[in-house]
Amino acid sequence: VPDEVWAVVRPSTQDSVAVRKFDIDLADGEGRVAVRLRGFSSRTMDHAEAPTATLPRQLSGELTLTPVWERIAEKGKAAALPTQRVVEIGPEAGAAWNREAWIEQLKGAGPFDHLVWRVPVGEPQVTITGLRLIQALLALDYGTRPFSLTVVTRQALAVWPDEATDPEQASVHGLIGSLAKEYENWRVNLLDLPAQGALPQLDEVPGESQDEVRGETRAWRDGHLYRQRLAPCTLPEATTSAYREGGVYVILGGAGGIGAAFSEYLIRQYRAQVIWLGRRAPDETIAQQCARLGTLGPTPLYLQADATDRDALELGYLTIRERYGVIHGVVHAAIVLADRSLAQMEEATFEAALSAKTTTTVNLEAVFGQAPLDFLLFFSSIQSFMQAPGQGNYAAGCCFADAFAQGLQGRPYPVKVVNWGYWGSVGVVASAPYRKRMAQVGLDSIEPPEAMAVLERLLAGPVDRVALIKTMRADAAQALGVTTRETVMVMPTAPAIVLPEALAMALPETASAVFHSLEQRLGKLLRALLAKQGWMDGEVGLAERYTRWHEVALQLLPSRDLADALADWDTQWPQWETYREQVSDDAVLGAQVRLADAVLRALPAVLRGERVATEVLFPNGQLELVEGIYRDHPVADYFNAVLGERLVAYVEARLAQDPQARLRIVEIGAGTGGTSVGLFARLAPYASHIDEYAYTDVSAAFLLHAQTHYAQQAPYLKTQRLDIERSPVTQGFEAGRYDVVVAANVLHATSDIRRTVRHAKTLLKGQGLLLLNELVGTSVLA
Repeated sequence: VPDEVWAVVRPSTQDSVAVRKFDIDLADGEGRVAVRLRGFSSRTMDHAEAPTATLPRQLSGELTLTPVWERIAEKGKAAALPTQRVVEIGPEAGAAWNREAWIEQLKGAGPFDHLVWRVPVGEPQVTITGLRLIQALLALDYGTRPFSLTVVTRQALAVWPDEATDPEQASVHGLIGSLAKEYENWRVNLLDLPAQGALPQLDEVPGESQDEVRGETRAWRDGHLYRQRLAPCTLPEATTSAYREGGVYVILGGAGGIGAAFSEYLIRQYRAQVIWLGRRAPDETIAQQCARLGTLGPTPLYLQADATDRDALELGYLTIRERYGVIHGVVHAAIVLADRSLAQMEEATFEAALSAKTTTTVNLEAVFGQAPLDFLLFFSSIQSFMQAPGQGNYAAGCCFADAFAQGLQGRPYPVKVVNWGYWGSVGVVASAPYRKRMAQVGLDSIEPPEAMAVLERLLAGPVDRVALIKTMRADAAQALGVTTRETVMVMPTAPAIVLPEALAMALPETASAVFHSLEQRLGKLLRALLAKQGWMDGEVGLAERYTRWHEVALQLLPSRDLADALADWDTQWPQWETYREQVSDDAVLGAQVRLADAVLRALPAVLRGERVATEVLFPNGQLELVEGIYRDHPVADYFNAVLGERLVAYVEARLAQDPQARLRIVEIGAGTGGTSVGLFARLAPYASHIDEYAYTDVSAAFLLHAQTHYAQQAPYLKTQRLDIERSPVTQGFEAGRYDVVVAANVLHATSDIRRTVRHAKTLLKGQGLLLLNELVGTSVLA
């Protein structure tokens, strides 16, 4: 590339309304092209997308994944551009309209550029309504031009573990996700809102920048936007199997390829009695399958039962109970594939594939789910996440079944879901053309032994849902939304401990009053200082990194009156100096006043960027100015004592369960040891049971301080640098190593509290104890 370069940028022929692309030529000063870029596109990387990997991982080969939700930055609205004409369809419209009625209604609305469909709640098979709406739009030629579609559902998905799900609403996400792949010239925005609360107006609907809208589901919860990703999941080895020797297992769709492979495993390994429920009449193919498996163990029993007919399933259930007396596990493995573009999809074809997952799921659970079971297992598909073009019916059905299974998690038996990737050796797509098609997108075939090993771990472990895929290239996993920033692991588990709810400790009565008085005094002084610097109504001279601090500081002032603030400067500062002299040695206020005085004197220079804040807090590298805030102070000592009493209660409870137990504790951001020193004293009687106390901080100076001052008192002390904003595993810490994590006045000082807490959890065993001592409000002093 020459030293002088000219760039010629123009819209690409590959450009679409969904993804903006550009062609770029790089030429020298005489116009000779040195580099050509075609179809270049980019997107803004959110701060939240900064790598937070917990383990090194590969995205090719066999991948066990599980869905997670990650918060994303809201960059705009999903509302119309100013030049667009918008038609909005409310949730009360369209339930009884066929395709022709939809066409007439849309014609009456006149030409428009953006359609908003608020999906009706409580409408059976609402996805059929969605299909009719889509086909009406296509019949009116909207499919041939740029177009915007916003679809809003209610509680289709569970972002939080305790949320309910609406499977009918969820099925719409499968349909719309497939639509977005079929019509890349459309800007498709798919948003799920909570079940409760008023529907927002169009201009209130949150969204991302328009260039990034690609039909992926977004969920709006508690004022934030979330997207679903697949994270690598490490399932623990099964110490005991969920299958019984000689168990009785019912498999809906068991005569199909995957069902038969699963049956063979159960029969070979556990001599299980397998019952197949299927829609078609018994035939020679089924008879041969049963005979072949019968040479390996108990012969499968085939019962004809159309699972869309609940009465037929009831009859099958009674037959099985009469013959075998018990049912140990139930599996939904039924599938109907009827791939077709949405433009060419007949409603009957769409409904056949849809009901094979929706109606059958509801009926199977209603009939078989009431009996005592060891497990209820759903075979779903990666199409719940991939939503390929031409498979809108199947994707809708899978999304329904997944959400339905999520709603069964309160059952007295495990309810599990596995979203299978591509099976190339057995099943409905076991053909050479399909294998070639999958290879083109980088997907390899799952083989039965791999799948059976994952099922063993899934059914025996605490994870409720996994996806299993096999990739030839890393980009295939990335195209499916596999994140490289998170790994889900099942940590080693500590014994469950129930601690007492209340402690017989009271905060010193005088503390609140004296600190309230100090807060008022500092508020007036800070107001005067900001006014003197011209920062009450402007930011001239303020370093950019302190603009957020400035915004919060203004909110904390007693008032924003500039005249009062300037008048205070001549009175408040002399009063402060007198006050400082009076209380500098006070046991309650002295440490806070000495620190506040140092900060106030240096604050203008710090805010202008002329001094570093840490130089003020730790003059000459010494800790004494800050140390008094966190120890040898009645308020700090009170909260440290509460934390210490909790820790001792936990240690005693663990030793009551196992007198030989040895515990590991890690403290995040231990700093000067204000909390640690009290804990060491309280742990002294149990020193032989403390295997490790990891004293961590981001600063090596604090670690040296700990070794110098506490090593003799705490023989189990270990110091190690830890930046809790980064993955502990990448810093040499073992995931799930510690019984107790202590964090005192530290987590709030990080840039992303959600990520920080996740990192703290990484250190902790399952059922371990997190002892958190934290600020609960913002004040001038804090």
